[in-house]
Order: sequence, then structure tokens, then C-alpha cells
Amino acid sequence: MPGIFINYRRDDAPGVAGRLYDHLARKYSRGQLFIDVDAIKPGLDFVKQLDAQVSQCDALLAIIGPHWLTAVDSKGKRRLNDTHDYVRIEIAAALKRDIPVIPVLIDGAEMPTEADLPEDLASLVRRHALELRHTRFASDADAVVTALHTVLPKAKKPMLWPLVAAAVVAFIAIGGAILWLRSPDKQVAETPAAHEQSSQPASQAEALAEATRRADEARAKIAAAENQVSPPKPEAQTPSPSPFDGMRDKNFIPDLSNSSPSSDDLSSGSVPGVKVALGQTLDAVTAAYPSGKPTTVSEKPALWLQSDGLYFFFTNDKALENIRFDAPFAGSVNGVKLGDSFDDVKKRLGQPLNSWDFGDDRANLYRIGDINLRFDVDKSGKVATIFYFKAN
Repeated sequence: MPGIFINYRRDDAPGVAGRLYDHLARKYSRGQLFIDVDAIKPGLDFVKQLDAQVSQCDALLAIIGPHWLTAVDSKGKRRLNDTHDYVRIEIAAALKRDIPVIPVLIDGAEMPTEADLPEDLASLVRRHALELRHTRFASDADAVVTALHTVLPKAKKPMLWPLVAAAVVAFIAIGGAILWLRSPDKQVAETPAAHEQSSQPASQAEALAEATRRADEARAKIAAAENQVSPPKPEAQTPSPSPFDGMRDKNFIPDLSNSSPSSDDLSSGSVPGVKVALGQTLDAVTAAYPSGKPTTVSEKPALWLQSDGLYFFFTNDKALENIRFDAPFAGSVNGVKLGDSFDDVKKRLGQPLNSWDFGDDRANLYRIGDINLRFDVDKSGKVATIFYFKAN
């Protein structure tokens, strides 16, 4: 049974860790989740106990708040510099054992740099981080579940050879009984006297019945075992945060005849107010936005500028393939701004090519020329996120 360790600092993540725990408990059993140090037994070396607890898990969620890096103890010493700090011990134990570690950023926190961390935590910066925002908690928490699903070990089916062997033996028994019944010296003569006695001796009928019963039992055991090991039907989960989710008909283009003209030149692969265009290299985008945080999404390179609300996603060949716009981005994409009413968007662009639920939001896909635009609309009916990428 996979185990998930939730690592957090109590004065840096008030309530968030417990809320995430409750969300995960709807997807996993509570026996799979480890969250507190309260279970540490008195009188034992807590460093060894923490190390042992982490070693039993298959993934660790490191919740990082705005004071995670700078938190100090009563003497003014930074806690992460203390080799007895439980947050450091738990993360270091997971990194040492190559247990997947997923940083979860809350309350606007950013990933630390390698120079900011002690040596045993340095490799944490090479782990892809996820955001967990209060305003979009459900969809962000579902993204954490999706990430866990990719790193947790898959349950193995138990060996069914004993049951298969039992079935083979049973079927052989049936075949043997039938052949025995059909052998010339065991066949009953077709005479009135023979029919008066019995068409089959009792011992032959009992042998066939017993063989059939064993075969039925073996089949039932195999069916039961298959039902037991088949994975349960998962709860409906939010798909991983990809702008391509939900696309069905790639050749359909929505009717934009009623839309007002736009000053945005979408075909150029660029957006007004953004310094780069689709197809540019990672190096070129980094040069244009040197303050961006390099990271990875689905093992592909990405560059985050949270303070500008810009997120750049690249192909494996490091070519810019998608731009995400989030608050506080104040510009427009094809005349649409974050916070615009989706009713106004539909008046401008018509009905979307496709729509689907994405966490608490509703994703809506448009195609304009060779460009795809995706508008994620929140429960209030306003555009909360925009994705901009080339149509395939």
C-alpha cells in the first residue's frame, strides 16, 4: 500500500496542510497518509524515528510557505540550518533514498535556490513544484493528486498460478471422466434390460459430477481473484493541467463571423505586451525574462514569472509551445482580459469549439486561424486563466 508523507512547518502553513490532508483522504485511505510528528514515541531518538517513517513512504509532499526558508528558532538561528530540524530531516531522508519529493508552494511562496539550502536539501530545487492557492484550492489540490498518481507505485496483481493450476486439474479430471465413460468396456449396452437398470453406473455419474463441481469452484475462485485485484474505479479526477485537455475535433473551427475585429496579430505567435513569441528557444525566452524561475512540467522545461502572471511551457526540444496568463497579468489576448465576463467573450468570439470541467473552473477552447485559445472561467462566470498555443 503506497504511503504519502506530508511535510510542513506548523507556523508557516496554518490550516493548509490539514486541508490538503482532508482532500487527499478522499482519494486515498487515511492509513496511507502521514502528516504529523505527534506519533513520535518518547524516549527514542526522534531523528531515527523520522527517518524510519519517511523510509516507509513512496512520496513526500513538501509544503513551502512564504516563511519556510527564513523561519528562525528562539535563538534567532535559521531552522533549516539546524540538523535536528524535523522539516529538514524528513525532506533530506526522502531525497537520500530517491523517494519522489513534490514541493507544494502556498501563499505566494517561491522555490528557493540551491545556494539558499543546506547541502542535504540542495537537490530539492530540481523537483518540479506545484502551487496550492486558496482561491483555486480544489483544482490545485487535484493537480497534486494527479502528480502523486504519476510517481506512486502501481499495485501488483497477486499470482494466480495456484488457481490456474486448480482449474487445469479440474478440467483434466472432467476430460478423464468423459473418456472413461466413453470407453468400450464401460459403455452400457443398448438393450431394454440395461435401460431398466441404469444408463450409467452410479460410480461413473458421481465421478463426472465431482469433476464438474471442482471445475466450477476453480472458475469461481479465478473470477473472484480477478475482481479482487482489479483496481477500483477511480473517483472523477481533474485532468493534469494541460491546455490540450478536452480537445476532440482538431479540424473544427468555430464561427467567428459575428466577432468584432481584434488588434492582436495571433498568427505571429505573439501577444501584445509579451516580449517573446511561440517557437522561440528557452534561451531566448530566459534572456527576455531573466527573473523567471526555471522549472519542469511533465518532464518538459518551463519558465515561471509568478509576479507577472506569465508561465512559459516548452517542448522537449526547448521551443516555446504554450503561454499561460494568470493574475496579475493586465494585458489582453485577442481582446480578452482576465476578469472579463465569459458572456462577453461569447458575444465576441461565438460559442467555443469545446468545453469541459477543470477543477472548479470551466475550460473553453477556441481556434482562430492556426492558434488555439483556452479560457478557464471561474464559478462567477469570469475569465480566470488564458492559454495561448499553436493548433496541431
